[in-house]
Amino acid sequence: INEALLLQYAEKQGIQIESEKIETEYQNAINSFENPEAFKQQIKTLNLTEQDVRECFALQLTLREVVNQYLKDKNTSVSDEEIKARYDIVSPQLENPPSFEEVKAQIEQTLQQEKVGQLMSELINRLRSEGTIEIVQ
Repeated sequence: INEALLLQYAEKQGIQIESEKIETEYQNAINSFENPEAFKQQIKTLNLTEQDVRECFALQLTLREVVNQYLKDKNTSVSDEEIKARYDIVSPQLENPPSFEEVKAQIEQTLQQEKVGQLMSELINRLRSEGTIEIVQ
């Protein structure tokens, strides 16, 4: 349901992914295999067609662009005070805690991911409250 809401949001925002970007992702997937035949065999094993794979990449790219556009005006930065506060909460719980400097970047990344997750949850909740979802059986 969240995916459908985000795709509707993308459509309303005019977010479209160029076919060249989809094809680039598709070619990257092929290149990650030993050879193109190995790729084709893998998608066949998964009961997918080449078109299914392209549609999957289109979906992923669209959702990524929704996230990027939604977050571009949002503050996802983390202050040193927030990082230190998290360290001060977690480090006493550890038997041999690393120094603050050793884990500062990791804590910053975790806090940033949490902020992004919270902002995306807020968007999805807003879309759920505004939207109509029809369940087809």
